[in-house]
Amino acid sequence: MYNNNSNEIMTWFKDSNRHILESKNKIHRLLYCPLCQKLISKADCQKLRQSSKTRNLYPVKRYYYYSKTQLAERGEEKERKRLLAVPKFKLSKIVERVE
Repeated sequence: MYNNNSNEIMTWFKDSNRHILESKNKIHRLLYCPLCQKLISKADCQKLRQSSKTRNLYPVKRYYYYSKTQLAERGEEKERKRLLAVPKFKLSKIVERVE
């Protein structure tokens, strides 16, 4: 699994069938799995990285970045939920005082 040539950066992916595939090209978005005999999108695979000490492969954590419109929608939704929660809180305070 270890690559001695420092000019080439190797990246590995694990597909849904747990086959480990290697990729030398960052431009291409598809991988060919010889065991499944089909093309697989890199987005559908778990990216793996090689440990510098043990040379074992481990999964890379994925991050999801929201677009500005998605962030605005989430903010509006949170604000709506907050506004709905406020009257319930005030009602419970009033009920406690009356009792």
